[in-house]
Amino acid sequence: MLTNFLVAFILAFVGYLPFGTVNMVVLNTAITRAFRPAVMIALGAAVVDLFYTYIAITLNQWLGRQLVNNIYVDIAALIILVSVGLYFWFSSPQQKKQSQSAKQSWGFFGTGLTFGVINPQSLPFITLGLLYAKSQDWVFLTGFSNYLGLMLGVAVGRFLSLVLYAQAGQWLATQLKQFTQWANKVTGGILLSLGGYQAFRVFAEVW
Repeated sequence: MLTNFLVAFILAFVGYLPFGTVNMVVLNTAITRAFRPAVMIALGAAVVDLFYTYIAITLNQWLGRQLVNNIYVDIAALIILVSVGLYFWFSSPQQKKQSQSAKQSWGFFGTGLTFGVINPQSLPFITLGLLYAKSQDWVFLTGFSNYLGLMLGVAVGRFLSLVLYAQAGQWLATQLKQFTQWANKVTGGILLSLGGYQAFRVFAEVW
């Protein structure tokens, strides 16, 4: 179990560090609101990865075949990236609030759950990562304790990688006070750029 946890933790932490949809939402929230709401979003996204990891383990062979070069997965990623990018591009920055009620905190947690579910990269990444780790005999995909180790490892790795984005957002907010008014457009621009890259992939597969 411990070996599975450590392997899953390292793969998830490193693999989720590059820019992605949830990463940018966490970064934007830390800049425009506060650190705690961003952490709650990170926690919600990490909880989703618990279930995604379980799905990836139980259906790893079938999912591995279905998700590699799947045009429908790529199209879904394109739609989500462009939609979220446009949302941030046209939204107005919110005034930062240092104190958050329990209701607001659970609202941000729900936001993390939502973006975690619709994040198109998570399930393919976890599935292919586990397939590779299994092929190298780094992990074992049998037994409840091994399942639990993998699930917790991915979730904790995901959570900590997102917390780094939350900390980065707080640092940017303190260093560049004027940056908060541009945070939404920067976030939207990055996501739209990722959407453009995804569109290129889709067109390349179609043609």
